[in-house]
Order: sequence, then structure tokens, then C-alpha cells
Amino acid sequence: MMWMGRAAQTAVANSSAKRAKRFANSRRITVAILFCLLKATAAQTPPADSEPRDLTIRQFLDTARALGEARRVRLAGTVIHSISDRTFFIQEGDAGVYAFHKPERPFRVGERVEVTGYPSLGNIVPTLQHCVARSLGEGALPVPPLLKGQDLQSPFQSMKLVRAQGVLTESSLMQGRRLALRQQDGSPTFEVNMEALPRVDTATQLDQGSLLEVTGVLILRSSGPDAPPAATILARSAKDILLLSGPPIWNLRLVQRTLILTGVALGLALAWVWTLRREVKRKAALIERKFERETALQTQLQQSQKMESLGTLAGGIAHDFNNILSAILGNVELALLDKTADDPAHDCLIEIRKAGLRARELVRQILTFSRKQGTAKKVLALQPEVEEAAKLLRAIIPTAFEITTRIDAHCPPVLSDPIQIQQLLVNLGANAWHAMEGSPGRLTLSLSSIEADSAFCSSHPDLSPGRYACLAISDQGMGMDASTRKRIFEPFFTTKELGKGTGLGLAVVHGIVRDHNGTICVESEQGQGSVFSVYLPVANSPVESPRSPISPPESPSGQGQHILVIDDEESLIAVERKTLERFGYQVTACRHFEEALDLFRANPSRFDLVMTDFDMPGKQGLELIAELRRMRADLPALLVSGNTTEELRSSAAASGVSVVIQKPITADELAQAVHDLLSPSGVAQPPRGAQRNLFFPSDSSGVFLPSGTDPAARKHGGLHGA
Repeated sequence: MMWMGRAAQTAVANSSAKRAKRFANSRRITVAILFCLLKATAAQTPPADSEPRDLTIRQFLDTARALGEARRVRLAGTVIHSISDRTFFIQEGDAGVYAFHKPERPFRVGERVEVTGYPSLGNIVPTLQHCVARSLGEGALPVPPLLKGQDLQSPFQSMKLVRAQGVLTESSLMQGRRLALRQQDGSPTFEVNMEALPRVDTATQLDQGSLLEVTGVLILRSSGPDAPPAATILARSAKDILLLSGPPIWNLRLVQRTLILTGVALGLALAWVWTLRREVKRKAALIERKFERETALQTQLQQSQKMESLGTLAGGIAHDFNNILSAILGNVELALLDKTADDPAHDCLIEIRKAGLRARELVRQILTFSRKQGTAKKVLALQPEVEEAAKLLRAIIPTAFEITTRIDAHCPPVLSDPIQIQQLLVNLGANAWHAMEGSPGRLTLSLSSIEADSAFCSSHPDLSPGRYACLAISDQGMGMDASTRKRIFEPFFTTKELGKGTGLGLAVVHGIVRDHNGTICVESEQGQGSVFSVYLPVANSPVESPRSPISPPESPSGQGQHILVIDDEESLIAVERKTLERFGYQVTACRHFEEALDLFRANPSRFDLVMTDFDMPGKQGLELIAELRRMRADLPALLVSGNTTEELRSSAAASGVSVVIQKPITADELAQAVHDLLSPSGVAQPPRGAQRNLFFPSDSSGVFLPSGTDPAARKHGGLHGA
């Protein structure tokens, strides 16, 4: 069946091509005849004027060749068709003629005219040229005879209004201007020309095989010396084409068309089935990938929920622990004020202070891990940090293990905290060392940069397209199976023996990476070692240049200003009172909001500054500050908290609190913060101890300094420069 469809399609295509070629040739010949008629009549020079001879159109056709082209004649008839404003056909009785003339106005069809001109004998039927015409008024159109068979090729029927019937065989459907018809008795075909008309919608609606009756002017053209003339009927309007009957239900053309359409429909159906099958496979693959991605996201969500729960617990523990550390550090620094350097207890107090500061760093790490604590990040080059981490690992890892580094000198910097980067690298390095314990191997630290495209980000949902710095630590240890890899970042999860690990190392690493808007990937197989890759977004600004050292400033003292201190911890109130009094301030301390409100309400102008803890029983510190400022709008306020968050900083700034101190705080940091708030400008300066900082990074000696201050720019050891 497919073979029959292709054969029929080929036959139809060949037949259509031949008919189209023949149709185009006949059209060109017709147009050429009309053009030659115009050119011949226009190019000849008219003879000398002479007295015209009055003739009928039939007499003119019979005697034109005997008269010659130099004899003027005068004819009269009715206009049956007008091609343009220069040419028209006239008919009288059973004879018609074609005339070339340019009147003052075009003649209407049905108007009777008188034409004077010269014969033109270059065509099958004589015509008139160099005419002068005038209107004789309205006339009556002749009744067109119905021509059949060879009558359509008779010169006696040319140039007159006729009717003809035929079956439509060809149609220029795009223009609707030309039709080809075949007579039912098998006589030669004839054409219908509508070039002088606008687009004829009736012609475009006709189907091949329809029986038509056409009324128009018959024109004969010569197709060769021995060939019979070809007939063309010039239709005047769409009304001249009358549909007698539609095409037959079945004919060869309809069968061919049906076969072609069937073949096309079958081909389209097969193509649709193939496309549908391909689309089903593609959709199935997309669904599978989406399911895998959703499974991975669900796993990450569960991990995040676990970390969030642990973070909430860590935040609560850190608050209480900071209160204890604040009391310890405060009392140690007060004791140091009473001891000289040669006192036997001085060195012990210094060591207690250092231990307290290290404990403060531990709390800071817990808060960072819990994502409750922000960090003071800066644009940092990672190359020195990797080298420093390698030195630290070399100091704690036995020499039987080899440590190598692969550092890209052109890796761009990142926005980070150097202490967190060191903590990240050391924790990952120690984890790799423990994985190789018992069988010496190689530990490799590498630094490189990558350009993450959409394909890379699809396998790393936490990343967006861009450039990243990649910190990777690989080992030759025992490796991990799939179930272990899924749980390695869970807090307190460990595969080590009891007493050899807490399970917090990788959890802290995970918290640091998330705090940097990065991601960490693990590749590991049992017996094949492990590779931990950390991706951190690169910074858009250059590395900050270190500031030149300046001489350490002295801790500022007060001038007797009165400070209202509110804290629910009795030990902290005692430490803060003694510390501020040592720096020259008057202090009134309260443990409850109601007591502080009563004291302030009695005399609002009595106090120069209020210092309150954020977490208090009943109300929060910001609520107390708001109530106090309703009584005195210009009151400076200092907020202290053991667990500062981004939300707390935003709320404090909205309430007008410009200084938020992270517990525990040293004596000189507290003195600097109070001095800045009570400065003559009335606006807190960028703090060396508190403002805009929720914790204080340390220098290499372990003494913690205000963020944004160069280690060399602050004295070590608090009040004594120890």
C-alpha cells in the first residue's frame, strides 16, 4: 500500500509539473499577444488623413485586407469589454473588433461608440489602430452565443462576446486570474483570462472537475503555422463565471489525492508515535533525576533540622557558660589590678585569664557551629592559610605520615575568617590522619579554583553558577561505605572507639562551610581513601592590606558619670560594678526591671548611661531600654548578650542601640565601649571592643582583641599588658 501511494504521488507530481509548464507557456503567449497588439498599434505612424469610409464591423473584417492599412474607416458598435483606458472591444451584430484608442475618459461596457481609424493586419483577425472615438450614448449588449467544439477556434467568432462550457482542469489559485477548461465533447481546451480584473474569489473557490459556463470576449492566438489557433476568453467580472455542477465524487485525480493524503497521514502518525516514544523516555529520565534530586534535598533538610536542633541547644548552653566565663574573667582582671608583676600569684592569674580566653574561643566555635553566631569576615588569601595549616598538622601528626601540599598561586581570595579557615583545615586534616591510623600513608592538602556551570551546580544543589575556591584534603585511609557517608556530618556521630572521638569535628566543619555560603562534598570508597572538597565563593574585591602597627592605647577612664547596670546574675553585677568603678564611673546596679524602672522614673536625669543584659526574666533588655527612652529620649544604652544573632543586631539597631557586646568581655573592652558612648559627640565610635562585633578574634598568643583592630595595636593581657 505504501508502494502504491508513492507511485501515485510520483505520477501526480509529474503530471502537475507538465500542466504547470504548459499553463505558464500559454499565459506568457497570451500576454505577449496583447502586448504586441498594443506595441504594433502604438508604434506605427498614422498615414495622412483621408476621408473615412463608413463600414459595418462585418464589412470591415471581410474587406480590411483589400483596403490595406492606409485607408481610414469608420465603424460603430457597442463596447463589450475594456482592458484598459486605451483599448476596448466593440461588437455589432455577429462581428466584433479590437480598437486602440486613448479617449478623454474610458468607455463603459454597454456604451455605443463610433470609431474612426486605420486597419491593422498583423493578427489573425484585423484590428483598428490610431483610432478616434466618440460616444453615441447608451446601447444594448449583444446576446452571447454558446460555442461548442471547433467553433471556439473559428476566426469568425473572434473579438466578440461568446459563451463556452467546460470542465475545470487547471487554476492559478494563488492569483485567481487564469483558468483552463476542457470541453465535454473532447474538443481542444480553452483558457479563461481575468488579468484585467481584481482577485476573483469565485475562481479560487472552484474545485478541479467542476463544470463551468464562461461569458467573455473570445481571442484567438496562433501557436504555429500548421497548428490550429488557441482560444482564450477574456472574462469581464466574477459574474461571468457560472458554476453548473461540482466535480464528480470519484475520479482519478481524487483517487490520487486520497492516496497522497493517506500516505501523508500515515507518515505523520508514525512520526508522532516515534516522537511520543522519545518524549516518554525523556520525561521518564527527567522524573527519575527529579526524584533523585528531591531525595538528596530531603536528606539535606533532615541534616539541617538536626543541626538546627543542636544549634538551639548549643545557644542555650553558650548563654549560661558565657555568664560563668564573664564572672571568672572579670574577677581575674580585678585581681590583676591589685597584684604587681613580682607577686607570686600574678603568673597564676595570667594563666587563669588565658584559659578563660581560650574557653571564650571554644564558646565562639560552638556558636559558629550552631549558626547562631556571625563572624567578622574579611577578604582573605587562602594560600598562606593552607601553608600554615600544613605546619600545624605536621606538628601533631607523626612523621611516619607524609603531608604534601598542592597550592594554586593564582587562586582568588574569599570572604572569610582566618580562624575558621584554620579550624576547618585542621579538623579535616586530623580526621584524615585518624582514617589512616595503623597504616602510614600520604595526606594531601590542595587549593585550586573552579568555574561552576549549570551542569556542576545541578549535582551540587547548594551552589549557584560562579567561581569558587576549592580546598581539598585527601587521604589513603580505610574509606567509608555509603551508609557512613550519609551520617558523617551528624553531631556526635563517630566510628571511633569510645574515648577516641566526640563526633563534633566534621559537624563543626559543616557549620563553617554553610556559614560561608559554600558546600562540602565527600568522595570515598572502602579501601580507597577519602577526598573532602570544600567550595567557597570567591570575593569580588582584593585582599585587604594589613595596617601598620601603632602604639597600644591606654584604656580610657571616666569622669564620674553615673551608669545604671541591670543583670540577673549577682556575680556579674559585682564584677561589672567593681570594673566600672575602677575606671572612674559611678554605678547603680539592679537585678530586676521593676527596680530599674522605679529608680529611673524617680530622677531620669540622674543617669548618664544604661547597661543591661538582653536575656532577663520576664522582659528582654530591649524592652527595658524602650521604656527608659520613653522617659528620656537621649539616653545612651549598652546591650550585653551571651548569644548575639543577626536578628538581635537588627532589633537593637531599630531600637537605637548602637553598641551590642558579646559576653564574656574583658575590662579594657568594657571601658572602651562605655567611653565611646559617653564621648562628647554623643555617638558611639567604631568600637575597639564591642560595636558591630558579636565576638572578638584572637592574635597568635591566644589573647582576644576587638574585631577590626590589628593585634599589634592593642595591649595584650587586658589592663596590665600581660
